[in-house]
Formats: sequence, C-alpha cells, structure tokens
Amino acid sequence: MENKNTFQRILWTIAGAEIPILEKCRTDHKKFGAMGATIAMTSFIAFLSGTSAAWFFTQSGTETSGKIGWAMAFGIVWATLIFCIDRSLVITMKKNPEKTSKTWWVVPFVSRALLALIIAFMVSIPLELVVFEDFISEQEYLWNENKSNMLSKNSRANRASQEAQEHIDEGNNSLKRLDGQKQSLEGDVESLKQELAAERAKLNNPNTSAYRQAYNGLKTANARIATLRGQMQHADQWQKNNIRYSIGEWQKKRNSYSAIVKSEIAKWNKPIHESIADLNEQIANKEEEVKQKIKELDNTQSQVIADQSRRAALIQQRDSLVNAHDETMKQGNHFIQNFEILEYAVGRKDIDCATCHGRGKIKKANSSGYMQDIQCTTCNGLGHITTDLPTEWYFLWLIRLLFFIIELLPTVVKIVMPIGAYDRMIYAEEKDMKKYLESSTYLDRIRNMHDMELKNHEEQLRIQKEAEQDIRKKLIAEMKDAQWEIAEAAVKKWKETELQKLENPSEEKIVKSSQPTDARRTEYVV
Repeated sequence: MENKNTFQRILWTIAGAEIPILEKCRTDHKKFGAMGATIAMTSFIAFLSGTSAAWFFTQSGTETSGKIGWAMAFGIVWATLIFCIDRSLVITMKKNPEKTSKTWWVVPFVSRALLALIIAFMVSIPLELVVFEDFISEQEYLWNENKSNMLSKNSRANRASQEAQEHIDEGNNSLKRLDGQKQSLEGDVESLKQELAAERAKLNNPNTSAYRQAYNGLKTANARIATLRGQMQHADQWQKNNIRYSIGEWQKKRNSYSAIVKSEIAKWNKPIHESIADLNEQIANKEEEVKQKIKELDNTQSQVIADQSRRAALIQQRDSLVNAHDETMKQGNHFIQNFEILEYAVGRKDIDCATCHGRGKIKKANSSGYMQDIQCTTCNGLGHITTDLPTEWYFLWLIRLLFFIIELLPTVVKIVMPIGAYDRMIYAEEKDMKKYLESSTYLDRIRNMHDMELKNHEEQLRIQKEAEQDIRKKLIAEMKDAQWEIAEAAVKKWKETELQKLENPSEEKIVKSSQPTDARRTEYVV
C-alpha cells in the first residue's frame, strides 16, 4: 500500500499538483494520477524520439556508427524539455469555480494546441524514420537519382556545359553551312573552268561563212601553188614563164585569202579573249572566296573543338561535384537525408516520364534491396506519370496525428475534467492569499518591515560613521607623534652641528653654507 501511495505521489508531482491540498481531495486522486501518467508517457516517448534522432546525428557514414552514450544523453535532455513544457501547460491552466461560462478554455486551448502541434512533429519525426526504415531503403535509389539529376541540372558547371553545347551546335551548323557554301563555290569554279576551256577551244576557229570561204580559198590557193611548182620541174622555159605567172596570181589570191582569214580570226578571237579574261577574273574571285570559306571552316572547326574540350571538362566537373555530394551524403549522418527521402516518397504524386526506360518501365528497389523494373502507367500529357497517394502517406499522417493527440491529451484532460474539490480549494487558497495581500494587516506588516529596514540601515550608517571618526582620530594622533619625533631628531642634529663648529673653526665656512639648509629643514619639520 505504501509503494502504491509513493507511485501515486510521483504521478501527482509530475502532474504539478499541490500534494498537501490534493491529499485532502480524495475524489481528484485518480484524475491527477492519470494526468501525471499521460505526461510521463509523453516524456518517455520523447526520450525514445530524442535518442533515435541523436543516434542519426552521431552517425559518420555507416548505419552502425552512432554513439549510444551521446544518443541517450540527448534523449534524456529532450525528454526533460518535453516534460517541463507539458507540465507547464497543465499547471498554468486553472479553473475558476465561480464562473458559469465555459468559454474560458478557448484561448488557452488554441495556444496550447499550436504548441502541441509543433512538439508532436518534433517528437514524431525520429520515430517515423524508424518505422519507415524499410520503405526509405526502397525509395533511396529514386531519391538519390532525383537529387543527383537536380544537382546536375542546377549546377553552374551544367549550365556552362549547356551553353558550350549550344555553341557546339551553332558551330556544327556553321560548319555545315560553310561546307555547303564551299562546295557550291567549288562547283562554280569547276563550271567556270569548263566554260574557260570551251572558250579557249573556240580560239582561232571562227565559225563564219566569210572565214570558211577565205579558208577554203586559201587551201585551194596553197594546193594550186604546190601543184604548179611541181609542174615547173618538167616544163620548158615558156611553160615555166606561164607557170610562174600563174603562181604569182595564185599567191595574190592566197595573200588575199590569208588576210581575210587573219581578219576573221582577229574579229572572232576578240570577244573570246574578253570572255576568257572575264572568266579568269571570276575564277580568281571564286577561288579567293573558297580560300576564305576554308579559313572560316578551319576557325569554326577549331572553336568547335575548343567548345567540345571545355564541355567535356565542365561535364567532368559536374560529375565530380555530384560524386563529391554523394560521398559527403554517405559520410554524414542520415537523419535529414532519410527524412527528405520519406517526404519525397510519400509526397510524390507523379513521376517524371524521363525516368522511365525500356518502353514504359521504371527502376525501383524491392524489399531485398535489388533493383527491379516496374511497369509505368500512361503519361498524363504533361511529361509525368500520374499515381495514387501511397498507403505510407496515410500511415505517416496517422502517426503524426497520434502524437498530436498524445501531446494535446494532458491539456484536453485538464479541460474536460469537471471542477472538483482540488480546484475549489486551490481557488479558495489563492483567493484568501489575494485578500490577505490586499488587506491592511499585510500592508502594515510590509510597512513595519520597511521601517525596520530603514532603521537598520540608519544604525549601520551611524556605526560606520563612528568607526570612521575613531580611525581619523587615531591617524591624527599618530601623525602628531611622528612629527614630534622628527622635530626632536632635527634639533638634536642641529645641536651636534653647532658643537662641531665651536670645536673646529676652520670648517666654519662649510658649516655656514650648510646651516641655512638645516635651519630651513628644522623649521619645516617643526
């Protein structure tokens, strides 16, 4: 029975009850015992939550690297804090038996409910991580992939690599355009060269009727002259003269035809030479343009190669950043990381279609930790796969609601409990104390205490003043005695000096020179 009473008193103390008054109110014993038990259980759960959170905080890369000593120490501190808050919430909520209105509890309840909501979240989160540990392990792959993608997309190196890729694409387009222009110019050069060859083939080959007639006449004249010259070898003198005459006539005709041929060739070649000169100029211009295009191609190609090298370096830098981030996350504690994974997993209503692969399948970790393909549903047209809210989401908020109710329960119990004998006695005690504090008896007592304090202070000042006066008198007396001793010593010294003067007249001058100083010193001492 004694142990039961001791345990009950402990619960009363936890509930913040005034034990001497509560012992007189038997009808309220169980109420405050239940309230104390509620606060104690809340503190115990807070101890578990704080220990679990500190276990995650003290991890250094592995799941078993937490420090149990520090974790339990933090759990005790956290449980003590929650205990003090819950106890203060209950103690500060008092009831007035004289009021008939029941709206007195609205403001205290709302304020305490908000505080309880915050505490419930803080207490429930570490335990949620323990409850959903397997679920977090399953979702860790997708979270890491999403985190790496987000970090990769938002990194400065990735943005710079995208800009470099844009420059590379522009460079490749410029290369294609310049190469097409170069090939077109080279085709124009080949066409012009063919035209030039055709024009050169026309040189000295007129196609006019006058040229043909003159050319045929020239051929006929040359042939006739050759025939006549052959006949001269077998002709007599008279025939030779006739032949010479005929050769002369044909030579005149040949000269005439030759002049016509040359004239026609000159007229024919003149526009051809102009065309050839124009074609040569066009070919030179086109070849110069080809050289410029080749130079632009080389410069653009060099720029593209430089951009490709820079993009490769930026991609390597981005990958190094992602790898460093992953390594840092592995080496640190996993409390925040696991909470982010949990919130990411239960709060994700849709999945990016870009994460699907292999014709509508997405990677997901099974209960054994191995990755398996899960069939995706149809995309919703916005690039996402619509999914229903997972069961874990409802279970997670059920846990949070449960902790909210547990945190709010002491306040609710305090509110719903009917006004009992303990509340009436506490109210009466406080009311009597208030009346006493406002009574003339208390005021006279306070006034008398104040007067006594003033008298004591004045007495202390008087004693202090007398002590200071005694000390001052003693100091003056001691100074007087000291001055008298100094004066006697000075007179004695002066006397000895005068006697020496009488005994040694030769030293009179020296004594006279020192006598005023001694006299002044003696006068000063006296």
